[in-house]
Amino acid sequence: MAAQNADKQWDPIRTLELHSLGQNFSCAGVAVTQGNARCRKPIELGQQLKACRILDTLAVTDPSSPAVTQMLMELVPLLLCRGSQGHGEKPEQKSTLISDWSAKIRRLLRQQWGGMPKKKLEKALNSIYEKYYAAHLDLSGAQMRLEEEHKETQQKLGRVKHDFDEARRRADESDTRSVNVASEVTNLQSDLREARRQLEENQTALDSTTSRLQESQHQLQERNTELQNHQSSIAALEHDLKSAKDRLEETQRQLQERNTAYQKHQSWVSSLQRDLKNTNDKLQETQHQLQGKNTVLQNPQSSAAANQKSNRPLEAIRQGRKKLVKSFSSPPGGPSAKI
Repeated sequence: MAAQNADKQWDPIRTLELHSLGQNFSCAGVAVTQGNARCRKPIELGQQLKACRILDTLAVTDPSSPAVTQMLMELVPLLLCRGSQGHGEKPEQKSTLISDWSAKIRRLLRQQWGGMPKKKLEKALNSIYEKYYAAHLDLSGAQMRLEEEHKETQQKLGRVKHDFDEARRRADESDTRSVNVASEVTNLQSDLREARRQLEENQTALDSTTSRLQESQHQLQERNTELQNHQSSIAALEHDLKSAKDRLEETQRQLQERNTAYQKHQSWVSSLQRDLKNTNDKLQETQHQLQGKNTVLQNPQSSAAANQKSNRPLEAIRQGRKKLVKSFSSPPGGPSAKI
């Protein structure tokens, strides 16, 4: 034991008659199949270590203190064997042990208060017992109020409080208060531990969900960056497309101007062709006249007069041909007109 002899006020192992096998504690339960004899099965090492810490605290605590009752309730499940047939799974064993240990502590107090009158002693013991019970109720209520702060377990804690109030009502109506209340409180503490475990599991699940959400947000941010890059590329493509469209419109405009110039050139060519046809017609007519005049020129007497008359239409033909050649060398729009 870790308790120092200077601070030790009583010996809970000897007072509560906790037998041990060598250095290890044995089960404090009762074997009904063996004539209500002590079970004495070995206790698990983990339970023994917890029980030793509680016994050390009990040894330096005043046995009349209300805190002793709470520590006894925590000690009971640690000194009962477990398993399918274990006494730790039987609530009646826990209640019986608490009652037995309370009676042994009262006997210890009577020995310490040996010179006190019997009635006064009983009154003092009843007062101490009421303090134990009140302290136990206050401690349980504080535990429940603390657990109600967790939102995820509000509904279950409400049922626990209802069960506790029902247990307290039954305890107030019963002549044996501590036996029934101790069993109910132990069950409630077990429910509270289960609620804490579920709360921790829910917190773990929440942390996992938060981590996945952060990862999704990171991926979404990357997708937004990619989208912005695509939008920049699309804007550049739209700019290039607009430039190409402008060049296409400029090309179409130039093509339209060339088509207009070509149409003007075609009109000019048609006009030249008409002038050329008219000139050819005049030339054929002049040749026809010349043929007629050649016949007349065969007469020497009239050759001089005929030459004078025939030179006039030939000069007109020469002038017409010069105009045609000049018009062919200078099309409409000037020498630099494009077709």
